[in-house]
Amino acid sequence: MGKALGPVCALSLLLLGCAPASPRPAASPSPSALPVLRAVRIGTVDLDRVLQAHPRGQELAQLRRRILELEAELRTPPVPPRLSPPTIPSSTARIQQALERRVREIQERIRTETQRQLEAHAAQLRSAFQAEMRVLQDNARAELNRFAEQVKAEQQAQLTARQREMQAALEAKVEERRKELEAATRAYEEETARVYRDRLLNLRLKLEVAQPGSREEVDRLVAEYERLQRERDQKVQEFQKEQRRQFEAYLEEIRQQANAELQAYAQALEVQARQRIAARERELQEQLAEAARERERRFRELLQAYQETLNQQARERARREIQQAVEEARKAERTAVEEARRALEELGRRAQERYLEEERLRVERLARQVQELRAQQQNLEATLLAEVRVEVAAVALERKLDVVLVRHLSAPGGLDITDEVLQRLRRR
Repeated sequence: MGKALGPVCALSLLLLGCAPASPRPAASPSPSALPVLRAVRIGTVDLDRVLQAHPRGQELAQLRRRILELEAELRTPPVPPRLSPPTIPSSTARIQQALERRVREIQERIRTETQRQLEAHAAQLRSAFQAEMRVLQDNARAELNRFAEQVKAEQQAQLTARQREMQAALEAKVEERRKELEAATRAYEEETARVYRDRLLNLRLKLEVAQPGSREEVDRLVAEYERLQRERDQKVQEFQKEQRRQFEAYLEEIRQQANAELQAYAQALEVQARQRIAARERELQEQLAEAARERERRFRELLQAYQETLNQQARERARREIQQAVEEARKAERTAVEEARRALEELGRRAQERYLEEERLRVERLARQVQELRAQQQNLEATLLAEVRVEVAAVALERKLDVVLVRHLSAPGGLDITDEVLQRLRRR
């Protein structure tokens, strides 16, 4: 806030003449009269509060905070790298470390190769066994299909035989029923003919003895004779029609019974066939499961034998290669130690140079950032104070104030116009 006192003082001095000038006292005819002085109206503004509440006050605070952080970082250089003379391991430790590393590499490589060979052999065996199982499954599937076809043929033969038996029985029942109805029809026809025979015979005799000149009587007798014949024939036809209806109803009834019985028999055969096929399928599945278990046992035995052979070969290879590695490590010890010393010394020198160069670049970068941020801070403060100066002047004119002071200066009895300035800033 100390950096902002300059603009604030300028603000207070500028506002000093904002209020309208007091009218000069009229010239007194008496040279001894003194002018009357008017009381000065003073206003105060809490500049810190105004800047904090300004819409861009947060931006100004962030700039100030970032400048402080960069200045602190600029004053705190990083810890330089600690350079210590290289430590050369002893010959025994050097040989032991190289040997252990080479042994681990050899063991890991041989273990990986052995595992890869074992997995390849296992995949080959598994593929062969799976091919055998696919053949067995295809054979079992074909066997089940043949069994299903056989059961279906047997079922169809039984159903056909049952259908023929039922057809024969149905035809016998139909024939028996037909004969019964025909006998009833003949009996009814004979009874009806007997009932109308006497009446028709009497009419015929009357026609034979009728006088030729009595035409009306003859027509009446002929009409009566024909009516009786029609009545007789109609009764016979109605009886025959009823007999046919009963016969057709009987046919439909026994046909439905036969169809229901045949359908029930077919369903029973179907259930029996499914049960036989399911039982055969379980037998074949059990055979396949047993074959799979047997091949799994064979697979494990062959794989275990092959693994033992591979392990024996791997142990022999590891022994030879480890012995060779020990000899190579001893030969390369002196060369490795010298190269390690030179490499460590070169690494320390380069680390020191890199540290100095990085520190120079860091200082330049931080100084440049601080300079840029200070320029931004000054521009932003100037912009904010210009806006505040305009609003304070406007409030001072409205309130008829002669002087507006910042809160840092003492002004007993002064009017605080901070809230009014803030309201005008928010409305911008």
